[in-house]
Amino acid sequence: MVSQIGHTLKQVGFANLLWNKVEVLWYLYFTVLMRETERPRVDAIYRSHDTGNKKRALILTVAEQVLKSNVPGLAEVREAIRRTNEAARTRNALMHADFHLVMDGGTVNVAVSRGGDHSKPNSLGGVELDRALSEFIGTLKVLVAEVEHLLPPQPPMPPGVPGMLTSVGWVTLLEQAIASEGGEPLDCPAGMYSPNGSG
Repeated sequence: MVSQIGHTLKQVGFANLLWNKVEVLWYLYFTVLMRETERPRVDAIYRSHDTGNKKRALILTVAEQVLKSNVPGLAEVREAIRRTNEAARTRNALMHADFHLVMDGGTVNVAVSRGGDHSKPNSLGGVELDRALSEFIGTLKVLVAEVEHLLPPQPPMPPGVPGMLTSVGWVTLLEQAIASEGGEPLDCPAGMYSPNGSG
């Protein structure tokens, strides 16, 4: 019998790490929008909203004021928030799922029960989990790049100091680490680092 459980659970973990990165990038974008406000006050405002959807609604409200003369920029923020909110539904279905073992021929894996916490149907219940995870991870990788793109470039690093690892570069390194089970050295192409220090 062949087990795919380890592979699937790695994908679940990778998806969770990517989702967390998207949320961190949205927080950083909020601090950019609120750059004229002291950081403790910015953090207090942000933390007063108890869900990701509420935080992104706050970000959009502020962006509509800050970017009101930048129609294309505001449209970009709106679309990124819309796509993040769509991804949040899959993230919640995944993180609150009730997993069970399934056998398919000689392969054993995990799948999501249709009921989850039994208060409502789980959108991942009864679907091919590997395919759903692959699509979700692809969506999150795009979101990491899109939200990072909203951030302003950082000033150049001093001579001799390498640029900071970009979030997109971080995703690439993470994928390599997952693929190299034996802890083999990771390849770090120059393009994974921002020459101007943005991270």
